[in-house]
Amino acid sequence: MSEETKIQWADSTWNPWIGCTKVSPGCAYCYATWRWEKYWGKGVPRHRTSEAYGKAPARWNAEQIESGAVHHGAARPRIFPSLCDWLDEEVPIDWLADFLQVIHQTPHLDWLLLTKRPENWRDRICAAMEHHDKAWMHAGGARSVFGSWLGSWLEAASPERGLDGKPPQNVSIGISAENQEFWEARYLSFVRIPAIRRFVSLEPLLGAIDCGADLLDCGGRPMVHWVIIGGESGPHARPCDVDWIRDIIGQCRVVGVPCFVKQLGRDPQWSAADIEARWDQIFSDPKGGNIAEWPLDLRVRQFPKSH
Repeated sequence: MSEETKIQWADSTWNPWIGCTKVSPGCAYCYATWRWEKYWGKGVPRHRTSEAYGKAPARWNAEQIESGAVHHGAARPRIFPSLCDWLDEEVPIDWLADFLQVIHQTPHLDWLLLTKRPENWRDRICAAMEHHDKAWMHAGGARSVFGSWLGSWLEAASPERGLDGKPPQNVSIGISAENQEFWEARYLSFVRIPAIRRFVSLEPLLGAIDCGADLLDCGGRPMVHWVIIGGESGPHARPCDVDWIRDIIGQCRVVGVPCFVKQLGRDPQWSAADIEARWDQIFSDPKGGNIAEWPLDLRVRQFPKSH
């Protein structure tokens, strides 16, 4: 694998395009804009990555087969599109259709698809399917294998209609939320997206989040399979109270959901007990990402089971 990443919870990053529009306070100092700001903003054209760059996922997928990892039950490499939102409504639909086809053609990679726009899922998937399978949609032509894959994903969202679809086996769906307001705003649309695995990225964490009751359904089955937490980094980082992190770790522990603390951020706010124990030190990592420098109870980096 190449295109290694400093994002500790992914193995590699790969972006079908670059750019987005800021939609909530967590976006204010988005790290991706430090270099790519000209592709950010409402009405601003996104930048499609090159054809040569686009060949990487197929190569990684082939490497999984050639190495024997597929046959030995090894965990699939986690690939994260880090410079875009895959459900961004301002992206041309053919770009999304092409990206989804890359995912369909790389079944031995685990795609971590993170969004702040979960409410767009059905409309965007329908539009991508219609774009790709115009003959089938409009003239009764043959439905492609890829179109059937998308259709099955859509059908999985409507079991009450007797539809027997299933979500992609190599896709993990995630939302980002920075505080309680945006957790509640995004959660219901998020869990309506059919997925074999769901994850949440609570970063940059800007406030306490009470999410424990939402991690399981009424039957005690996981609705969310992985929780990632991180304080804000960068020169304009806002404070992150380490007790917010502690509380979320505790909520995950109670319901048995794996939790991954990525970083404490550039400006951690310590409790009196932390200060007394002399944890309020200057970090060697400006992002607060060196786990060896944290209080012991915050040193939690769990991964979900492979599927």
